[in-house]
Amino acid sequence: MDITVRDQFGNAVSGAVVVAYNADRAGLYTPRDSSTRMPRIRATVTSDERGRCQILTVLPGPYPVGTEPPHVHFESWAMQAKVSYRTVWFEGDPLITTERRAWAARDAETEIVTLETRERSIPVCPVGIILRMDE
Repeated sequence: MDITVRDQFGNAVSGAVVVAYNADRAGLYTPRDSSTRMPRIRATVTSDERGRCQILTVLPGPYPVGTEPPHVHFESWAMQAKVSYRTVWFEGDPLITTERRAWAARDAETEIVTLETRERSIPVCPVGIILRMDE
């Protein structure tokens, strides 16, 4: 995932912390017999001077009940900024119904992204994160 972190004015945010986590291909954050709720697939990165960073992960599966589209969660923050939460769904997923698409269009935290295949057949998608800076 190619991530860009900007402030509410469109300026790149350097040094922003981005935490991402997602379920595995079976839709599980942890094994069924796990004693923790901490997702096992997670990463923490810091944005560079252009507000960019990258995370590699597996494409998640839908939850075992199969009603919510597969997704990746992001939590981001930086000095002088409020914490930002973001969830991305993947365009083309059959669980993104017309109703869910309309809901995502109204929800500031949910984004539907398009996967592109790049070198070595690795799917990549852009993720935009906006941090609200204290004024």
